[in-house]
Amino acid sequence: MNKGDIEKPVSKGRLLIVEDDKAILALWDLRLRMAGYDTMTAQSVAEAKTWLENSVVDLVITDWHLPDGIGGEVCQGARQLLPIAPVIVISAATDDQVAEILSYTPDAYFTKSVEPTTLVATIERLLEAGRAEKSE
Repeated sequence: MNKGDIEKPVSKGRLLIVEDDKAILALWDLRLRMAGYDTMTAQSVAEAKTWLENSVVDLVITDWHLPDGIGGEVCQGARQLLPIAPVIVISAATDDQVAEILSYTPDAYFTKSVEPTTLVATIERLLEAGRAEKSE
């Protein structure tokens, strides 16, 4: 590295964020990039599946209600294409819908009011657990 070159920080991981609300998507994207992650974004199940089929993804964060389906389809796609990538569901789902969400076995579930520090800590824990599993 030459004097004056700017060193790019090492990424903590590659995250796919799936959210149809552009404002929420932009906020999550910014906060997670500020926390040191590389991010990819999608606003539908179809876009998410394209990312999953064509990219290396370490962890998926998905909303439940999407314009062309549900976050469960994103969970299933991630499990099929990237079986070791953890999945987090964040949703404004009603209490009646939580059982359905959990039936897709996400690694974590939060309501949309999740604090960014809690989300980042959960991402770090899930990625670290995955790294430990890979090294065994």
